[in-house]
Amino acid sequence: MIKRLRTSVVAIAILFVIMFSPPEIIAVCAVILSIMCLYEIFKVYSYQKKPVFMILGALSALTMPYIDKLDSKWGSPIILLYVFILSVYMIINSDKVEIKDVAMVFFIILIIPFCFSHIIYLRNLDFGKFYVWLPFIGAFLTDTMAYFVGSIVGGRKLCENLS
Repeated sequence: MIKRLRTSVVAIAILFVIMFSPPEIIAVCAVILSIMCLYEIFKVYSYQKKPVFMILGALSALTMPYIDKLDSKWGSPIILLYVFILSVYMIINSDKVEIKDVAMVFFIILIIPFCFSHIIYLRNLDFGKFYVWLPFIGAFLTDTMAYFVGSIVGGRKLCENLS
């Protein structure tokens, strides 16, 4: 319990510093968080063993926070390029890769960096410094409540591989 509290205090302090930093720092942090989350999800599905998936994930994480700097005509070609590369990879490795893996990776590499990059856009709104906290407060509260309810109720874990 003490270890969780210490980790939370450090995480909140870092988050506080980041949220009141210039947008460039927030963009770099969004890239780092995206890469960390992509790696964790890829590890769950064993996609980290497929270098193409990891490279596309990293490229997506690196480009998504800066996509608004590009001309609007580049969004669709970039997404089509991802689809093309994933499709070619699936065709070449048809014995190891299924269509569900390609679809899953495609949505993972778009959704996670997309969500983290919107922290930058939230911050630029009126009262944006406060809006940015909402997703993090929601995540911290649900995780904390799940821990306490699990500790009180106890018994059998609902999902062994996640708990």
